[in-house]
Amino acid sequence: KRHCGLALPTGTGKSLCAYLLAKTLGLRTVILTSRIGLAHQYRDTFDSDPDLAELHGWRNYPSKAEYGAALEKAQASRIVVTNYAYYLHAEAYGKPLNAQLIICDEAAESFKELGNFLSVSLSRHQLEDWLRHRCWPANPTDDPDDWADWAMSSAIPEMTDALASRNWSEDEREKMNAIVGGLKRLTSRKGLWVGTGGDWVARFAKVWPGEQQDELLSRHAEKVVWLSATLRPKGLDLLGVQPTDRAFWEAPRHPFPWEIRPIYWIPTITATETRSTQIDWNYWCARLDQLVDRHPKELGIIHTVSYNRAHLYLTNSDLRGKNVLVGHGQDSKQTLAAVDDWATGPKPRVLVSPSLMIGWDLGQASWQAIGKLPWPDGRDVLLRARAESDPEYTPFEVMQVLVQAAGRIVRGPTKADAGVTYVIDDSIKWFNAKYKHFAPGWWKIETKER
Repeated sequence: KRHCGLALPTGTGKSLCAYLLAKTLGLRTVILTSRIGLAHQYRDTFDSDPDLAELHGWRNYPSKAEYGAALEKAQASRIVVTNYAYYLHAEAYGKPLNAQLIICDEAAESFKELGNFLSVSLSRHQLEDWLRHRCWPANPTDDPDDWADWAMSSAIPEMTDALASRNWSEDEREKMNAIVGGLKRLTSRKGLWVGTGGDWVARFAKVWPGEQQDELLSRHAEKVVWLSATLRPKGLDLLGVQPTDRAFWEAPRHPFPWEIRPIYWIPTITATETRSTQIDWNYWCARLDQLVDRHPKELGIIHTVSYNRAHLYLTNSDLRGKNVLVGHGQDSKQTLAAVDDWATGPKPRVLVSPSLMIGWDLGQASWQAIGKLPWPDGRDVLLRARAESDPEYTPFEVMQVLVQAAGRIVRGPTKADAGVTYVIDDSIKWFNAKYKHFAPGWWKIETKER
C-alpha cells in the first residue's frame, strides 16, 4: 500500500522507527513533526548521521545566512526533519523538498495542521495599516462567497499593488504575502468552507481539510507513513486516506506495564456547565485538594480544560496562597515560564493548566488529574459544521486528547518513571463505554473507591 498507519504507544521508540524506515528504504525522506521540540530531538538523537538535516522557517534562525546554510544542507541530505507548517508552505509556494518517503510523526496532529494551513485570518486594523485605501467590506457577512468576491475585486489587487509600490521590510513583506496567499486559497477554495466575518476580524476555514491531503501533503511521494501513539483508522479516514490504499498496524500492547501508568476514574461529579451547580464545583475543588494531599512530596499536574475552571480552582482551593499551586496565562511565554517554575521549584508543586494535554513532555510529574473530559467549545462555527456532518467527529477528538493527556507523565518502563492519572469527571463512565473503539487497544481505565 502507498500509505501505512502505525499506532505505536509512547515509549515504543517512534523516532527510532521513523529513522530506521528512512535508512532501510533508502528513499529521500522528509519526517514531519508538529513541534519544533520533537524535531530537535531527532537532530540530537541522530546527530552523528551526516545524511540527516533539520530545517524550519527563517524566523527560527539568528540570521538569513544561517537559514540559507540550513536550507542548503537540507536540500543535499537524504533525511530532512521539519515541521508541518514549513513543509506545507514550501510545497504550495514552489520550494518543494521532493520527498520520496514522507513520515508523519505525531500523525494525530496532521488533520489540525492541514486545517491551519487551509484557513484564513484577517484583521482590518492590520490591513488598513498597510494599505492606502480603506480595504474592508462595507457590510461584512459570514458567507465565504462574499469574502471571496471582496478578495478578488478589492483586497488582492490592492495588496499586490502595495507590495510593488513601496520598500517594505522583509518581515512586513512576508506577512503581506502570507495574507495574499490565504486570500487566494479563499477565492479558489474547494469543498465546504465556513467562517465568521465582522467589522474588525474575519476567519474562514475548510470544514474537511483531509479532502486536499493528497494534493497538499502526500503529493508525489511514493510512500507515506502515519505514525502516532493514538492513530486510529478513523483518523486516516479524516485525512482522506482511502482504506483500499492503506495498511494499518497497531502495537498489540503497551511496552510499559499498566501498574506504572494506571488511569483511575474517581467518582466525583458530572463536570458539565449545564448540569453542575456551584455546590458540585465546590466538591470538585475539594476532590482536587484531596489528590494534592495524597501526594505530599511530589510534582503533579491538574488539567482543567478551560482557563475559567483553572481560575475557579486556584481561587477556591484550600491550598491557595501556600506556594503549592502554579497557574499560567494564555500567552505561550507565560506557559513556558510556568512549566519551568513548576519543574524546578520546591516540592510539593502542582501545575494547574488548561493547555498541556497534548505535545508536552511532563515526565517530572508523578501524578496528574484530568478535571473534565476535553470537550471543545461547541459554539465554534467550524466544530459545529463538522459535528453536523459527522456526529462522531467530536467524541473522536475528545478521545484523542484524553489518551494523549494520559501519556504526558509516563516516559519510561521503570517505577522511577511511573505516573498515575486520575479522572474526576463522571462522564468518563458512559463516554469510555460508548467510544472505546476510538482509543488504542491498550487503553484501560479502572474505578478507584472514593
